Amino acid sequence: MTKVSRNARCPCGSGHKFKHCCGATCDAQRREPKRVQFLDLPEETRKAFLNAQLKNEEERRNFGHVPPLVSAEMNGYRVIAIGTTLKWNKNWKTPIDFLTDYLKETLSGEWGNAEIAKPYEERHPILQWYHDFCDWQQENSKERNADGLFSGIVTGSAKAYLSIAYDLYALEHLSALHPTMLERLKNADQFQGARYELYVIATLLRAGFEVELEDERDGSRTHTELTAFHKKHDCKFSVEAKTCGRPGLLGKEGERQKPDEAKANIYRQLQRALLKDAEHDRIIFIDVNMPPDDKEVFDKDWFKTAAKTIRKVEEDQSSDNPYPPAFIVLTNNPNHYVGNDDVEPGQTSYLTAINRPEFASPDDSKAVMRQHPEISQLWFSVLNHSKVPGKFDD
Repeated sequence: MTKVSRNARCPCGSGHKFKHCCGATCDAQRREPKRVQFLDLPEETRKAFLNAQLKNEEERRNFGHVPPLVSAEMNGYRVIAIGTTLKWNKNWKTPIDFLTDYLKETLSGEWGNAEIAKPYEERHPILQWYHDFCDWQQENSKERNADGLFSGIVTGSAKAYLSIAYDLYALEHLSALHPTMLERLKNADQFQGARYELYVIATLLRAGFEVELEDERDGSRTHTELTAFHKKHDCKFSVEAKTCGRPGLLGKEGERQKPDEAKANIYRQLQRALLKDAEHDRIIFIDVNMPPDDKEVFDKDWFKTAAKTIRKVEEDQSSDNPYPPAFIVLTNNPNHYVGNDDVEPGQTSYLTAINRPEFASPDDSKAVMRQHPEISQLWFSVLNHSKVPGKFDD
């Protein structure tokens, strides 16, 4: 290798002396980096740092620990990072454009086309949502702004379709998407359970947890579905996700129940989750899968039934062999009930516990959150981090 004199022209072609160009970079790499106090930085630099910090804090509040969409516009292309992979397209003007393409590619176009060829009623729920989503786009795109974009009130089917795409992106971006998840999602018989597990994993990731799936092939013992580790608070949880099946919904065969026939009896789901082997403290997610209503959460019939059921499980347990303590997250996300006929109703959630005395009184909620900061972060994500980004932020 030819040695370059420090006073010679830099071989990179910049026209500067080597010592003031690439040579300076080499020297800097060999030296201890110079430490500068923040207040000693130029005002413009300080403002840039503060603006970046504020942007990061706002993104964390709105989307949790999973970046909304890591992207940039380059030479007319929208470039988006999915983990260490970059994808680009000239037609991705909004996150919705990307997410629709992403979901088609992730689940495979061949599978999607085969489902679309079926009558609407026989299609997989995702392709029914896609059909409704296309109708929603066609209806709302009649009027566009100067940039060629349109807006519209999001319906139940549109939110259901975009949410599953965004949850899949969150998992793949953080290398938490297991191939079996995609196969289970595409299987109509397994779809409801897989979709809820996908939601639970995405919510845990947004709350700052790392997730490890249990080996479903291990038949030597019962086990929960996954382990969640919160690095900041140095704690692990065994997590189970349960749903209430309803005929005619989410891939289940049969005729839909009338709204007043559906009950949120979660006794069996809760009992099965508590009886599984677990190495760590438990978090049990249960989706009650009930029709939407306009009542406040404590006035909802499903909440009253579910809360009564949890107390009954506690009362029925053996005093000699009680159930293990568990945090319980109840959810109801009824987008699939309203389809394209109404605006997306939003998710209703409730945090409670079994065999945890600190949850005995609702008045102690703040004390509970101080005692369990990692559960507080999880609960914040359940309440606030289900939104799909509406625009690219760059």
